[in-house]
Amino acid sequence: MPYGGGGGGSGGGSGSGSGAAGGTAGGQGGSRAYKIKFMGNRGIFAGGPSSDVIDYISISTIADAVDFEDLTAARQYPAGGSNGSRGVFGGGNGVVDTIDYITIAVLSAAVDFAELSVARHSAGSASSDTRTLFASGYSGTANLDAIEYITIDTLADASNFGEITQSRRYGTGTSDGSSSLNVLDYVTFVSLGDATDFGDLTDVKFGKSAFSDGVRGIFGGGPVSNVIAYVNIAIASDAVDFGDLLGTDNEVIAGCSNGYRGVFGGGYPASNVMQYVNISTLGNTTDFGDMTQARNGLAGISGD
Repeated sequence: MPYGGGGGGSGGGSGSGSGAAGGTAGGQGGSRAYKIKFMGNRGIFAGGPSSDVIDYISISTIADAVDFEDLTAARQYPAGGSNGSRGVFGGGNGVVDTIDYITIAVLSAAVDFAELSVARHSAGSASSDTRTLFASGYSGTANLDAIEYITIDTLADASNFGEITQSRRYGTGTSDGSSSLNVLDYVTFVSLGDATDFGDLTDVKFGKSAFSDGVRGIFGGGPVSNVIAYVNIAIASDAVDFGDLLGTDNEVIAGCSNGYRGVFGGGYPASNVMQYVNISTLGNTTDFGDMTQARNGLAGISGD
């Protein structure tokens, strides 16, 4: 089976994952201040093996994570997204179609949002300031090529968006608010349709996570890997080396970003390590602090 080069769900984010997604007004123009507002400074890590734990951090402040509250059910490999104020988590191990949501500024338990159109775990995700996309994943019997989307402000089931270029799982995504990358496929958020090839990552690994500053997309992790690579989201091309993660226990990690600093969390074997980079500066990660629980296969998002 083909596998994607990404993490277990880093969303608007992401994670996520992923990774956290940068925003541009109307998908065009916009200012860096707007991107930072859209991303937000509160980073969220949610889920993991037999875990319903949601942690949070202040991305600008190096410190340990603090308990936020709980998902509606424990699950590994959810995919996450955010519009800067509402965070969503879709799918997960056990092959569920559940989508949860939280209000990022309010410490409280997740609430049911609606359902994915296809139950899955290990999807990739990315967000604009309006939509979250869930792409790829595993149905329990096969890898998926389906992309579906939700409008984050509207409680409703996910709808079909299109297809990625090849069925896979353990994908990850990141965004400039108008285009989404998933294992170096891309789509335009406002236009329903199939993904197009973007380029290649620097290594062939699954279990990565991703985030961005709205211009540069960062991909890190994978089995027994410390590799971090980056792309310019506006230019379809192969990824380039960025630096190194701490150690090699970086499989199925999650990530989030405030537009300047990106934070990776977790890893396999189960890890509580958080580590960060400054997105505009090539270099290795630095220790950020510890999550409240060691885990992998979690989702990362950000907002305020």
